[in-house]
Amino acid sequence: MVVSFRKPDFYYSKTLITFLVILVWCFITQCKQESSIKSVLKDSEQTFIDKSYLDQKPLVELINPNTFEEMESYFEMPEDGDIKVYGVGELIYNLADIAPKYFFKSDDIELFFDFANYNGSSSNSTTRKYYNLSWLDGISKKESIEFIKQGVTYKGIQVVDTLNSKYLVEIKIPWDSIGIKPRTGMEMGIDIAVGDTDDEFKQKAKVALFSKADLMETSSDSYGILKLMKYKQGFDSDNKINIPYLTPVIDGQIESLWSKLKSYPLKNLLFGTVKDQYDLTARVKTCWDNASLYFMVEIQDNGRKTISIDKIRDKQTFLDYGWIEDESGVKIWQMHALYSNHAGGALKNHKTDTTLHLKKGKYTVKYTSDECHAFNNWDDDPPNTGFYGIVLYQKNVLQY
Repeated sequence: MVVSFRKPDFYYSKTLITFLVILVWCFITQCKQESSIKSVLKDSEQTFIDKSYLDQKPLVELINPNTFEEMESYFEMPEDGDIKVYGVGELIYNLADIAPKYFFKSDDIELFFDFANYNGSSSNSTTRKYYNLSWLDGISKKESIEFIKQGVTYKGIQVVDTLNSKYLVEIKIPWDSIGIKPRTGMEMGIDIAVGDTDDEFKQKAKVALFSKADLMETSSDSYGILKLMKYKQGFDSDNKINIPYLTPVIDGQIESLWSKLKSYPLKNLLFGTVKDQYDLTARVKTCWDNASLYFMVEIQDNGRKTISIDKIRDKQTFLDYGWIEDESGVKIWQMHALYSNHAGGALKNHKTDTTLHLKKGKYTVKYTSDECHAFNNWDDDPPNTGFYGIVLYQKNVLQY
């Protein structure tokens, strides 16, 4: 008698499940292989990774994370040496919607000059001067400021009441310091801007006397004209100011001489928003003598704010970012907006391209993403870097 046994149904179910697990594992493995940095960038021209590295096996590649993903990998340095780091991520909200040139800037006064024989013609960078007063430059106490920078003397006082905060700063620029011999009737290009900072990460607004776009460091095309006169003062036209020959005492005090001078409002908003007159208002008075050019700048701002670079280095400036830890778990490097550049697309996309020198030892690389704006789940325009995440290479000797 032949007895046959039929395998139970759960046997076939178990076999099918095993087969499916193997199939999924193979698919995942294949996907991982296809998502290597080399394969991701093989057909892309949008990479900032030096092409000499693309045929080199990375030390670490943590790329194209999903939302809310934690990634990590390990590598070892057999001896002291350099590594190349490429990273792409998303900036924190404070920095996400503003151009990098405003990152980590304190409240300031900026003066721009074109000392060419100015007749409205174009000039070059050798004829231009740029002076910047930051509140970090010389505040000795809360109520006053006094220092010399680039040969320019700054002295000022702070007047505070319950409604607003007002700063009065006197500025003296010796003609000798800029190599100019003044004369009555001489004209020069000029603009003055005041920047306002309300948090610890960026300037949020800037106003100017003449310009309507913040291109003053690179071009003098939008400057107004300052004309040195004996007695005459005031606007000659929309973009020309006559200033009289007078010599104020630069002592941080507002003497009667300044009351003789016309005041010019900085009413052009270069960027950002100003809520009201208490948020940011600025005016300037100016005169000259044979020794110096003088300014008194009056700023109304509901809070003087400074940003210390030493403090900002310790702040997290990315939401999606990578970092490196040593064997003891100490973070020795992280992506930071101080050392990053716009990565294309939305302003919050930033990239890092740097070289690090590491000691012999074992290291962990980690990358984290938050709830939005990750690979294939962008909430704004994606970066044009070809990948998202962090990649490390052994430093190519040819790159030195």
